[in-house]
Amino acid sequence: QTDAEQTITVPAAGSRLVRWPVVVEDAEAADLTFRVSNTQYQDASKPTFGVGPEQLIPIARYTGEEIVGTAGVVTGPGRRVEGVLLPPGLDTRQGAVTVALQASLAAALLDALAYQEAYDFPPDCPYAFADRLLSTSSIVYALDALGAGDAALRDRLSALAVADLAALADLQLADGGWGWCFAETSDAYLTGHVFFALLLADRAGFAAAPEVRDRAAAALARQIIPAGSLTDEAAINQQAFVLYVLAEHGNGQTAAFANALVARHRDRLHPYARAHLVLVHTLTGHGGSALQRTLLADLNAMAIVSATGAHWENRGPGWNSLSSDISGTAIALSALLRTEPDNGLLPQAARWLMVARTGDHWPSTHETAWSIHALTDWMVATGELEADYAYEFAVNQVTRAEGAFDAGNVAGVVVVAIPLGALAPDEVNYLAFRQAGGAGSLYYSAFVDSHIDATTVGALSRGIVVQRAVYDAACDPERAACPPITRLPAGARARVVLTIIAENDLLYATAEDYLPAGAEAVDPGLLTSASGLGAGAGRADDRSGDWGWWWFDRVEYRDDRVVFYADFLPAGTYQYTYYVQTVIPGTYRVRPAVARQAFFPDVFGRSEGTAFTITGR
Repeated sequence: QTDAEQTITVPAAGSRLVRWPVVVEDAEAADLTFRVSNTQYQDASKPTFGVGPEQLIPIARYTGEEIVGTAGVVTGPGRRVEGVLLPPGLDTRQGAVTVALQASLAAALLDALAYQEAYDFPPDCPYAFADRLLSTSSIVYALDALGAGDAALRDRLSALAVADLAALADLQLADGGWGWCFAETSDAYLTGHVFFALLLADRAGFAAAPEVRDRAAAALARQIIPAGSLTDEAAINQQAFVLYVLAEHGNGQTAAFANALVARHRDRLHPYARAHLVLVHTLTGHGGSALQRTLLADLNAMAIVSATGAHWENRGPGWNSLSSDISGTAIALSALLRTEPDNGLLPQAARWLMVARTGDHWPSTHETAWSIHALTDWMVATGELEADYAYEFAVNQVTRAEGAFDAGNVAGVVVVAIPLGALAPDEVNYLAFRQAGGAGSLYYSAFVDSHIDATTVGALSRGIVVQRAVYDAACDPERAACPPITRLPAGARARVVLTIIAENDLLYATAEDYLPAGAEAVDPGLLTSASGLGAGAGRADDRSGDWGWWWFDRVEYRDDRVVFYADFLPAGTYQYTYYVQTVIPGTYRVRPAVARQAFFPDVFGRSEGTAFTITGR
């Protein structure tokens, strides 16, 4: 917009700022070279940052990200086909279809058990030994049922189980129950949890001493409370667990108590409690009853489903039962496996549990124990360790991956990424998954990550709402009404408020908020004059008090965006505030902010795109 050549006067040992206003067109990158000369001297330079030897400055298109996903399973020899139709306005230079193929969702269970095995358990805490015994017994039972595992592995697990049985026998209280760490009185949930671990050990061939088991059964039976005497929601849900464990022991009287509990308190039962009561009916010979069908319908309706996973959420904290969404989902999975083995939610719930891991285990020993128990049930039901088949993945009849899954790589995952530019833009693209014959199931997932012209799309919510507002940092919201702004002079500061509304609990959530190209985020961690502009986060809905450890727990200030991470974010409304320094005058398009779950990226949301003007001082 100005002459490419400008004539200026620079005093000796001085400097001058030279500006060239430009309009950025749709191009891959800008190649900038600056030259200066006079009658005696000349020099040249390129930007101090950039791509390649020419220091090219990449040009980002004004796009809004959109992610859709699907997942499925080919349960035997056969073929499944998924169709992908690319959206209009697509930037084919960005994005891909990412496909993952695997033979087993439960292949990492031995790694999780290794975590339990190495965990430094407090010696006076019965729950810890019960967690490990539950895990060990579940895996041994599954390995025996599938005829898998070697003698050395079973001997190691057996020694571990025997040691934990002895520890629990020593910690049994005089009334036959168990309590929390160092407790002198027994607790209903802990007694049930330990007794359940003893029952699973017995199933796996590690019998507890008869007197230990009998005293535990009597102690737990004393914890039965008539439904009419229960008023606290936590106690109501705990009672479902008590009845379930007693039913596993063969106590047929639990059916009547379960019926009364449902009749009086059905609306207050969490999903995991409904799952326990479903199993009570099965174990007491009332499988298929009208009441059980009602509870199963509740469980199916309460599932939270995305294209690639399904889980259940508690109605609130369940501290007296150590319950969480992870353990609750594991319990629901076990109940559906035993009552509706063909339920379409089962593979999705198993996948969700595997994604919910932190590294090679789940966040706590308790969640790890229940997840191992449910997934070993799943492993036995599907025979996953017996996988032995060839597979093929093709796109539009062109093979992209082929090979075989067997005992040697049953824990492996094959990932294929196809750039969107390689797909047909105006017609359906076909993704074909084939299990070519043999034992085992082929699991697949496919995510289409596309970037669409932001002038043609608006805000979008698929489980997450994202809203962005910009304010003048000089306006104090506690003293005045601060309206949102779309312009500031260079050298000023803006306050950015990013609002995230999580409709359901989120695992491994990330959010990316893009910056105007002529501005930069103020990193409060740097030792600069702006270090006092500390960022802030909080729950805007104030639903659960000051649970600060559930906010976004890591923030990265990059040159073009600010990125937020949270390992776990409960359903609710959150706000994050940070500051931006305006630097270079111009009018800039700001790409929509995006939030997603890292391992379920189809659960995502984006804000609207905006334009922001930085004026001269």
